[in-house]
Amino acid sequence: MFFYGVLDLVGLFSNCFVAGYMSLRAKTFCWAPEFNYVIGCIGSFAYGAQLLASILLAFNRCVDLFQHNLTLVLFDSFRTYVWLLIPVSYGLYCMFFLNPLVFSSLGPAWLANPYHRIDVAFNATYHTFYYFHLNLALLGLLAAVVLTLSVLLLIKAYFDTTELTSVYKFHKMVTLISISFCCLLAVPVLGTLLLDHVYASLVTNTIVLVTCQLNNGLPCLVFIFVNENIRENVLELVPKRWRKNPKTSNVVYVTSLMYGDEQPTPSPTAPQSDQDQRDLFGWGP
Repeated sequence: MFFYGVLDLVGLFSNCFVAGYMSLRAKTFCWAPEFNYVIGCIGSFAYGAQLLASILLAFNRCVDLFQHNLTLVLFDSFRTYVWLLIPVSYGLYCMFFLNPLVFSSLGPAWLANPYHRIDVAFNATYHTFYYFHLNLALLGLLAAVVLTLSVLLLIKAYFDTTELTSVYKFHKMVTLISISFCCLLAVPVLGTLLLDHVYASLVTNTIVLVTCQLNNGLPCLVFIFVNENIRENVLELVPKRWRKNPKTSNVVYVTSLMYGDEQPTPSPTAPQSDQDQRDLFGWGP
């Protein structure tokens, strides 16, 4: 999850901040071709590594559902870092060997043709054949792994009634995260296919650009929405002055007649449950 978050930050820089600046300033590829090319390569690295990381995440959950001891053998300790070399290697391959997409405010979109809507003296052909088909094949693999994970989850929930409440909720959370990643990662590839080979206009380019930017912004919201532990940790970061009823105390102190010291006693007006405690922050579960 942490590794995926780092890649998400890289994608936010190239896909959101740089693209937003170039759109507002009406910059094209010719404004800074070297810079635009490098940013496109960085974006290709982030997307390729995210795609493989999502496949590894779904595969890890499949193995854990099938045999928990096998998960310890394959992913425990330093072995996790060895597995992470796979998405890093594929990201570097996309970065150095595949033609990157470059941004143009005339789209506005990330396109294979750097001279999109610009009259040039030659008619060069720019395409993303290998980029599209290779990533589309990996998306199909990710969908197959997520489908396998969903089937294993249903089988686990149906037959294993002893750990239904704990195991089912945990794996349901991971399955939802994997499915959401699968849908989000499909947007850039399918959007590139649409703009390069089907139809490109101001409306379609803007829709594809916004959805690609959401691909780098929504994963953190998905984590917060489906993971209760992460959600509670985020709530702890909220300043006390922004919380609802920040001055309400959970305990009051009374003097014991027998021992003469203060004993903490629950206040009848204080929240008595985890739900009430979360209500102090104005958030629901």
